[in-house]
Amino acid sequence: MNDFIRFEMLDRPADRKTDIWIVYPRSGSAQLGEVKFFGAWRKFCFFPGAAMIFDCSCLRDIAEFCEQVTNAWRKAA
Repeated sequence: MNDFIRFEMLDRPADRKTDIWIVYPRSGSAQLGEVKFFGAWRKFCFFPGAAMIFDCSCLRDIAEFCEQVTNAWRKAA
């Protein structure tokens, strides 16, 4: 993964069927956004925080993470 971002899974609330990950900068605690399931597309997507800026490397890593968790979810279903 990227040297500049990290993903932390939240404890899943009882009313949710899928997990949520918070995306943080590796060197800080400000939330960059969330990766969570988007039912309309039947896959995990990135929901960025307001006024966040990402370079292509970070976006690539976030997209790869979304693909990995979507593929794992589909295999488990």
